[in-house]
Amino acid sequence: MQSIDPDQLKYYRHPSPNSNTYYGAYGPNRVRVKRGNQWGEFDRDGNWLAGEVRFADPTFCRWVTGEHIYNAHLAATKCETFLPTRLARQQTGKSK
Repeated sequence: MQSIDPDQLKYYRHPSPNSNTYYGAYGPNRVRVKRGNQWGEFDRDGNWLAGEVRFADPTFCRWVTGEHIYNAHLAATKCETFLPTRLARQQTGKSK
């Protein structure tokens, strides 16, 4: 794995109120979490790998690493395959 400068990552602030935690993804399976001057590294499921910060939100880790984009694509595909069938039934007057 190539070395990546953590300061060059794009960080996202955790959405919890009063959160001072920032998440940055480097690769599809690695997340760096910064909390003040401390940091931690986690996999996409929020499992600790290294560093002083020992807890990360697993849902936000998956969001930062891009799983949300994949799931949105799947949801859109399911809707697109369902809607034309339903519209065709409405237009022809046939029901299932």
